[in-house]
Amino acid sequence: MWQEERMNVSKLIRSREASGGKVSEAITSERRKTLDLSSSRIISDVSSFSGKGITLIDLDPVEQRYLLAGSVDGTVCAFDVLSHYYTEEKAVDQYCSHTTTLQNRKASVHQHLFRLEGTQGRLPPTREREEGHKGAVTGLQWYPVDSGLFVSSSKDCNVRLFDANELSMVCSVQLEFQINCVSMSTIALAHSLVAVASRNPVIRLWDPRNDCISLSFAGHIGKEVTALAWSSNSEWLLISGGSDGQIRIWDVRKANCLLSLDQYNTKTYSEALLP
Repeated sequence: MWQEERMNVSKLIRSREASGGKVSEAITSERRKTLDLSSSRIISDVSSFSGKGITLIDLDPVEQRYLLAGSVDGTVCAFDVLSHYYTEEKAVDQYCSHTTTLQNRKASVHQHLFRLEGTQGRLPPTREREEGHKGAVTGLQWYPVDSGLFVSSSKDCNVRLFDANELSMVCSVQLEFQINCVSMSTIALAHSLVAVASRNPVIRLWDPRNDCISLSFAGHIGKEVTALAWSSNSEWLLISGGSDGQIRIWDVRKANCLLSLDQYNTKTYSEALLP
């Protein structure tokens, strides 16, 4: 075995001398071949989501440690991906029954830190404990500068801001249409606006500080807005995509569209730029 590894190293060295930058590509390619599922870290889905499908995940940007996950039944859970809670071998087998390489090994099974159970098809939540959404989770994001808050949205037409420490809902807003996604700027210092896209061509900006819809942008001509993203260079620029095949860039200070990219008029637009 060591002789084969030595020969591989020799080939890489000769390749570096002969072709320069190709050696780094070869090393990268070899490393990719060794990627595999972790045999020591397993996220518990049996007790957290009862086998329901996961729709969204988000890792907190502050500590890169706490993972949010939402499911199709409206349940929201949080996990500490850096913790180590070792279980017995029998308990590990139930998570590894679909593999052969992880059988009969001890693993760090990450149980959820908290769980907001979805209420889809169940009775309304009690006052003693905060519950999750009534429909599939469509948006999930940690507050950019504080892992103690996170925002979530669902097909139940609600957007909620949760306090992860108190496990309580700080505020919420309900729309008339199913929500497709939500987005917060990761670099914003002057505002904390939450952009909301729904099955409606109008984009809404929700301000949790005042608990109200502060701005609405109309421009998409399709039936719904399907995607949202804030600029990584400016906290005032919002990018949206709709079912009309257009991508629009908005300045939230002026409430107008700065640029529209239309897949059906790309050729015409390009020709107009030619001298």
